Amino acid sequence: MEEINDDQHKNSQKYRCDFCDFNTSRLSHYNNHLKTKKHLKKSTGENNCQPKNYICEECGKTYKERSGLYRHKSKCNGPSIETVAVPLPVPVPVEKDIKDQKIDKLTEQVGILTSALTTAIKEGKLGNTTTNNNTTNNQFNLNIFLNEKCKDAMNIEDFVNQIKLQLTDLESQGTLGYVDGISNIFIKNLDEMEEEKRPIHCTDVKRETLYVKNNDIWEKGESGREHMKKAIDTLTKNNIKQFGQWISENPQCKVPHTPKADQFHKISSEVGGSIQQKNIDKVIRNIAKETTIDKNNV
Repeated sequence: MEEINDDQHKNSQKYRCDFCDFNTSRLSHYNNHLKTKKHLKKSTGENNCQPKNYICEECGKTYKERSGLYRHKSKCNGPSIETVAVPLPVPVPVEKDIKDQKIDKLTEQVGILTSALTTAIKEGKLGNTTTNNNTTNNQFNLNIFLNEKCKDAMNIEDFVNQIKLQLTDLESQGTLGYVDGISNIFIKNLDEMEEEKRPIHCTDVKRETLYVKNNDIWEKGESGREHMKKAIDTLTKNNIKQFGQWISENPQCKVPHTPKADQFHKISSEVGGSIQQKNIDKVIRNIAKETTIDKNNV
């Protein structure tokens, strides 16, 4: 409760409730007001709030009491404008700093990536993707060529056993030597066959990479090479078996110092060349050169 002086009732004491905006000049009325639901709700309930402020609509000044606002209005001359100096924000040169930070960060990331790639390449985890794709495609095409186009190819053992040797094949070994003599027999009989029916195909002359068909399966590497060695040995033995017939047809070979005797000695010194590994390797090399697959056909 507070006592205030009203301009119209200067000599009367006034009782005021700020919560309810209630005024009275009688104390009994004021006490009765304090007991009302309206007052109790506003003074103690959820809607309790701070005493209302009274604002001048002309200049914006505030007063705690209506009487103060009333007295002010009789003297108010309009809006009260105060000039307030607002400092302008000082520009901060951060753009260049941000750019420099981004460049430094990018440089760091590039360095990390380069290091990771270098390590991966050294460890063999990363290679030339194009080369790998080409290798995969080439291997795929080769498998199609061998297993589809060459599915009716002859096995290497059957190929050697079906070669019909002649005495001239035996004589050529004496003239050309073991390596060229046996190589010619192999190559001549392969040339007479269609490429898809051949039991031997070479994919890399330099590395002597051979695919040899054995028991209806194309075998590569050391396995294929072993089948080639057996085939060369079989062909050599079959050729030696002709020696008896050659002697029968050339009895003068038994007469010393005759041309046939000289030929006999040359043949006999060459036909056993398969016992030397280096000779077999040379024969395989010659055959590889003549059985290289045409890439346009794969």
